[in-house]
Amino acid sequence: MKISKKATTIAIVNQKGGTGKTTTCENLGIGLAMGGKKVLLVDADPQGSLTISMGWQQPDELPTTLSTLMAKAMNDQSITPGEGILHHAEGVDLIPANIELAGLEVSLVNCMNREKMLKQVLDSAKHNYDFILLDCTPSLGMLTVNALAAADTTLIPVQAQYLSAKGLEQLLQTVQKVRRQINPKLKIQRRRTESGTGWTLCPQDCLASGTSEDTAGGKGMRYCPAECL
Repeated sequence: MKISKKATTIAIVNQKGGTGKTTTCENLGIGLAMGGKKVLLVDADPQGSLTISMGWQQPDELPTTLSTLMAKAMNDQSITPGEGILHHAEGVDLIPANIELAGLEVSLVNCMNREKMLKQVLDSAKHNYDFILLDCTPSLGMLTVNALAAADTTLIPVQAQYLSAKGLEQLLQTVQKVRRQINPKLKIQRRRTESGTGWTLCPQDCLASGTSEDTAGGKGMRYCPAECL
């Protein structure tokens, strides 16, 4: 059944590994599905962690994955509606990934309009879902740029630690560059910390009431309850 409104696409991104991107994507997706929403999960990581977590233990044996669909987009081949989409018992759909995606990322370098190949793949599915969640690879490479170009908003899981905060600075610079040059509508959602406080790590000089000290020890950042971004 088609949905009249286009899906909201959320890129769950952090170039640092082990911050909970896959866990956030899986649980948020299933939670939204339990609330009656139609959800598509997209594994945009060559490691295939989301695919494995969702129950497909041998992603390298799957006939159609995200790399297959993106290769079709790169070669101007049509993508059949529903092609490559797996259906999970908990009410979510999944576009899986495997190690082939790493090779495709290399080939993107010489591709025209290379930043928007993932967007082309997802455009055909946008009217069939309420939410599309992208589980991004732990890097700032071309796959992550594709995810940011295709997204309406980003969700950044981050640990309340100094090194995580420092890495976040570089990620935010990339997000801002994508916003300026490729996807001006891209937004940054409230970022979830490992401590579960729900506070936002704010890179701006935010003087909103309630701003606390930076407990992770980061320089020039504050944990801020205001959604100033």
